[in-house]
Amino acid sequence: INAEYGGDKCLEILETLVCHTVKDVKNKEAVIPVVRSAVGSKQDGYEDFLAELISDACSKIMPTQRSFNVDHVRTCKILGSGVLSSTCLQGMVFKRNVESDITSVKDAKIAVFSCPFDIGTTETKGTVLIKTAEEL
Repeated sequence: INAEYGGDKCLEILETLVCHTVKDVKNKEAVIPVVRSAVGSKQDGYEDFLAELISDACSKIMPTQRSFNVDHVRTCKILGSGVLSSTCLQGMVFKRNVESDITSVKDAKIAVFSCPFDIGTTETKGTVLIKTAEEL
């Protein structure tokens, strides 16, 4: 009973401690200050750049009717540059090595892919529990 009372009291107090509210989550400029405070404690010095990048990515995939799904925003780390070279892309990124001698082209107008767009391994792993030899 005391724990329930304490929980209710905490929720009551928390509602009075609100310092900022975002009315329109699709408005990138309104979301940036909120994201900046969350990112600032983890990426000191990059919070302004990353807050704009994160807000841009989230506003692009924010649905109008449903709830936000974090799986719709993915990050892909590519070797060779720094945080400030990061960008937000609409679509999908497949991270794999090139299979030819040509590794870069300037002012390319076309891209030719001779491989399927699928992933060789899944991102999640499953466990199968076999109890008897018959199940095997």
